[in-house]
Amino acid sequence: MGKSVSENREYELSCRTYRDEKDAEAIARLMNAAALADDPEDARTEEEVRQILSGPLVIAEENLFLFEVKDKLVAYGRTQLEEGPNDSTFLVWGLVHPDWRRRGIGTRVMRRVEQRIHERLGEASHPTVYARAWCPLAREDRQALYRKMGYELVRYFFNMERPLRREGSPIEVPEPSYPAGIAVQTLEERPDLDAVVLTVNEAFRDHWGHTDTTLEQWQHWTNDPNHQPELWFLAWDAEKDEPAGICGTGIEHERNARVGREEGWVHVLGVRRPYRQQGLGRALLLTGVRALQDEGVKWAMLSADTENLTGALRLYEGVGFQPAKRSAIFRKTIRP
Repeated sequence: MGKSVSENREYELSCRTYRDEKDAEAIARLMNAAALADDPEDARTEEEVRQILSGPLVIAEENLFLFEVKDKLVAYGRTQLEEGPNDSTFLVWGLVHPDWRRRGIGTRVMRRVEQRIHERLGEASHPTVYARAWCPLAREDRQALYRKMGYELVRYFFNMERPLRREGSPIEVPEPSYPAGIAVQTLEERPDLDAVVLTVNEAFRDHWGHTDTTLEQWQHWTNDPNHQPELWFLAWDAEKDEPAGICGTGIEHERNARVGREEGWVHVLGVRRPYRQQGLGRALLLTGVRALQDEGVKWAMLSADTENLTGALRLYEGVGFQPAKRSAIFRKTIRP
């Protein structure tokens, strides 16, 4: 792709695609500068950025755009195609350096990303194609940009939290009770990524906005420096010799140091349809929360769809989780 240049009275803005790890370093610096202005939780290390951009669906050299002024990175945007059961979705990310906001650069970023989406429409497996972006509710400027570009707010999500320690002492977490015939093993004990793919895709297929994951994505994820297989739990039906459910948790120690809060996250909690309504989801969640408590963190965190139809919010609240922050999903129809 060639270089495009936009001029105004103040600066000359150039756009190019991602090249190499030096660009990853520049992106990490930009993200950290933005985190100081927006939210410390948004900061990333260079290693974390490189891990994200090496993902099998990213293809940064084709789908990540860097916007520079005099060779200094001031913004970036990228997109990634993911396939769901009934539609195709281009996920959208972008960020503008705090010193360069309110100059129309965010609009330029979104337009270039959408241009790339239209260039890739032939890759979409479904007739219906969406572009989708996540946004904290506190970021009113970003919400205004999405609306200006034709995106609609379609879903709210909670970050939920549960205290695990108070004044240095553990807060009781109930003992999990599993259905008869179900055994639990960690991914460290049974590193079966095929079972993970099957369980996650089947468990979440009827959830709003779900996109299937691939074995290649999960293999890449095992190289993440924050991956802790001993904190991922697979529930297994011994008689049928098949997975029944999964709970994946983890602790990002560098992130905790940045935000000054000792948290562990429940990243994934899902139960395959034949095993629902038996208390398995609660048992897995309690197992994950107890594991985080044993690791010494003070808070267990998870993200929840506020309109989830499977009763997930009731489950989370029943285990002691309460809403902490709200975010939203914005979506634009690219092809009806």
